[in-house]
Amino acid sequence: MQGTDKKGSKQKVVPKTQFSSCIWGYLTYTYKVKLHRGKVTSLFNFIKEATNAVITKKENLKIIEDSNEKIEEVDKKLVVLNANVSIANQTLDNLEKKKEKLNTDIKNKEKVLQTLKQQESKIMTDKWNLEQEIEVLNKKHQELLQINKDMEQEIDKKESKISYLNEEINLLEESQDPDYKKRKSAARLCSALKTLVEEGDNTDWYCVGDKGNVPSEFSYPYLIDLGKKIKKNVHPINTPQTRKSDILKKLPKPKRDKKLDDLMEKFNDNYNCYNLIIPTVIDHLIECIDKNNRINNWIYTQHLGGYSAAQSEAWDFYKNDVSIFFKLLTQKDYPIEKNEGFYLEILKEKVLEKNYRELEDEFYLLLQLDTNNGTIEEVIHLFIDIVGSEVDKFKYLGFLNIFLVNKGYIESVFELDDLYELVKEELENYEVLKLERELFKSQELVKENKLTFKNIEQMTGVEFEYFLVELLQNIGYRAEVTKTSGDQGVDIIAKKQGKIYAIQAKRYTGSVGNKAVQEVVSGKEFYGADISWVITNSSFTPSAVNLASKTNTLLWDGTKLKNMIEIVNV
Repeated sequence: MQGTDKKGSKQKVVPKTQFSSCIWGYLTYTYKVKLHRGKVTSLFNFIKEATNAVITKKENLKIIEDSNEKIEEVDKKLVVLNANVSIANQTLDNLEKKKEKLNTDIKNKEKVLQTLKQQESKIMTDKWNLEQEIEVLNKKHQELLQINKDMEQEIDKKESKISYLNEEINLLEESQDPDYKKRKSAARLCSALKTLVEEGDNTDWYCVGDKGNVPSEFSYPYLIDLGKKIKKNVHPINTPQTRKSDILKKLPKPKRDKKLDDLMEKFNDNYNCYNLIIPTVIDHLIECIDKNNRINNWIYTQHLGGYSAAQSEAWDFYKNDVSIFFKLLTQKDYPIEKNEGFYLEILKEKVLEKNYRELEDEFYLLLQLDTNNGTIEEVIHLFIDIVGSEVDKFKYLGFLNIFLVNKGYIESVFELDDLYELVKEELENYEVLKLERELFKSQELVKENKLTFKNIEQMTGVEFEYFLVELLQNIGYRAEVTKTSGDQGVDIIAKKQGKIYAIQAKRYTGSVGNKAVQEVVSGKEFYGADISWVITNSSFTPSAVNLASKTNTLLWDGTKLKNMIEIVNV
């Protein structure tokens, strides 16, 4: 056998048989020497020592063999380790090369970054210069806007003066010539009849007066003159072709069908078209459209008479929304060009109808009036009772307009300022009748033990709530008081025609402020109601009125409440 020492050098290993022979030879030789020298020892002890020596040698040989095997395994591992070291050295060389390449790329990118920073610095400098220029331009723009605003105010003042002078001239002509109105109406009628004959069809067009709307003279008991409405149940159609010198021009006939009505209703439901019912707005839009069609550009024209804010808003609305809607109608084969007024009037009709539906609950008592036996004066008196001092509001006048047409009191809708003049004429008669009613009804109310507005002053807050519930039930609502604690700012829940009303009752001696409106708006959401409503025997602060307008909250002040109590008692 062969093995290795600690340094790795090889050494010879004696075979087992040869080794045993040597041992026995050595022992024999030793024995003989000892015998020779006369040093004889116990044979048994000698043999025992020899045997132990043999055993020890065998163990040492076993250890040497195991060591040799382990050394061989280490040699194999060392070979593998050397191979791995070689691979690692090669990988390290590759990483060094990559590191050098990355260092080169970093240097290149640092150069690019430096260049970009220089460019950014230049851009920031240019931006700052531009901002300075823009700031200067903005200042000039503000100055020009102020100049333009001053010029518009000056123009409005001059227009007002011109309008005032024209009214003075008309009044002067009327006062000097008693037949002036008759001749004017006759001229309109003749011109319109001439148009109907020349057109030779059933057109709905008719001549528009100097003010761009239908005359509104009325004679007791409010019989409608033929000169005011040429055709029965036809809404005014204010289009460019119906005006004076343009009336004889042959133009495409506008058409109206169910499909058009559906489109108009959907547009009105999705957009706020309310300004169209305001007097002079449609006439103003037509004038702007005529001018813009001639120059093929959106240019705003001067205001016609009053309602300048509404006219301006309506023109912006037309440019941004209605004009696109009209393009849609054109694609669906409706002749919009030169007939814009016709279709604007239909849209106005849809606005009035929607307004009528939204206010039906407020005018419940008016809808319950027996119109078969009632007169138009009674209708107007009840209308004044319901709206109180707000008779000049367009939304209420619009409701009255449609109501009078639906019930057959008038043939077709009036311009709202003409209808307002009619209501104002009847106000004096209303005040007289109201006074007479109060004088003769006060004793009857006492005898019948009916509550009056004065009784509210002696009520507690809870009594006032139950009083309002009874009042609301008398005008068609299903109403009930909420729980006294944790009511979330809502004292009464009322229902009518599928709508839910969240009502806060305020029996106050001072003015009701913002807090009541805020509470009832929050309570409306809590109860899942549709409309918030505050009722008081007092009045509201301007800020409360403004907030109610923005949150679509109904307000009944002391005057309105008093009127409703009187109507119910009567």
